[in-house]
Amino acid sequence: MKNPLKHDLRSLYSVTALGITLFAVLSIGTLTLQQRIVAIATEARNQVLPEVQARLRMVRNIELLRGYGNVAYRTTDSQVRQEAGFLSILLTAHPSAEADPATLALLREANDSIQSIVKEQIALARWPDIDRRLAVQADRMSIAAETMTSNQAVQIEVAAARTRNFTLAQALLFLISSVALVAWSKVLSWRLKAKDQYFNELSHDFRQRVHNLEISLGAVAQQQAHKMSFGLAGTLELVGDLQRYLDNFLDVARMETVTVKPMITEFTISHLFQQLALQTEDIAEHRGVVLRFRHSPLVLCSDERWLRRAMENLVINAVKFARGKVLVAARRRGGEIHLLVLDDGHGISWDGACEGSPVTMPDRAFENFSQGTNALQIADHGFGLGLAIVKRTVKMLDGQLEIRSVPGRGTVVRVRLHARHQDFR
Repeated sequence: MKNPLKHDLRSLYSVTALGITLFAVLSIGTLTLQQRIVAIATEARNQVLPEVQARLRMVRNIELLRGYGNVAYRTTDSQVRQEAGFLSILLTAHPSAEADPATLALLREANDSIQSIVKEQIALARWPDIDRRLAVQADRMSIAAETMTSNQAVQIEVAAARTRNFTLAQALLFLISSVALVAWSKVLSWRLKAKDQYFNELSHDFRQRVHNLEISLGAVAQQQAHKMSFGLAGTLELVGDLQRYLDNFLDVARMETVTVKPMITEFTISHLFQQLALQTEDIAEHRGVVLRFRHSPLVLCSDERWLRRAMENLVINAVKFARGKVLVAARRRGGEIHLLVLDDGHGISWDGACEGSPVTMPDRAFENFSQGTNALQIADHGFGLGLAIVKRTVKMLDGQLEIRSVPGRGTVVRVRLHARHQDFR
């Protein structure tokens, strides 16, 4: 049967990967175009602009030379002609280094013609042709300079337009991706809520049936003789273990499949210990273990239901492994409140641990179905889910779980929680 949630997740991952790829391509394209604009601007500054300036200077010189020649050609005042000839010599004596040979030859020819006019030689007929040629050369150089400037401007404009288009495409892609992610998140949220509701209904039905079985066995035990009650009491304890196992298993499954948010309330540790005592006194009495709760006026601000479930696991584990005594207490340590569960059992042994030496539990001790090396040597050693669910629960409550054990002597479990409120007085 097809899982809609998995299908939606695969679709979301595929679309996200495609969007990231397109965004990366557009980003690379935008960066390349920006580098192209910088390259064109650098080329215009270092090459095109100096060449355009040189051509414009030559156009200016040609126009000045034309003016001097026209003055000498049209005037009858010899002094004016002398001045025009002198200016023409100054203008052509130091031509621009960027001028091409044809332009230089034309400038020299024009200067020679002007000097001939100044000396009143028979060169008047040549000037109109030279003037026309000078005008054509000036127009040609002006057009070349304008063309160079226009080409650079067009290149920058084209690159800027492409950069703008790529940026708009990025913005559009980002907008579409954001809308798609919001829509998908709503769909996934709805599906997760539906699965959460379905899971809660199944969990309730499952737990209710086991609880009804426990109630029925308890009623039978009260009606039987003493010699039968002991067997029924053991059966009741097994049913209780089964119910706790189912609770732990369902809690782990819920934490891995849906988002669990704690309901923060304020409560006293004494009230928490009272609830734990009611839930665990029967199993302690059946196993012959002295279970003591050292009540405390300290106040916690946390999710009482989840914390009680975690502490119940710890207390029942301690009762199972204890040889006679279990103590549950609370202490204030700076800005923290420590909940302690101490037992005098066989301790928890792992590979490499020595008898009588303190052992700090490794990370693998908190994995699902993980047990110590000595667990199988103890009757009714459990299923290895207790510490895993306790670890996750304490982490969800923004706390820390520490376990120190001395093989052969006992175990101390410490739940460290933040103390956010003052103690009751």
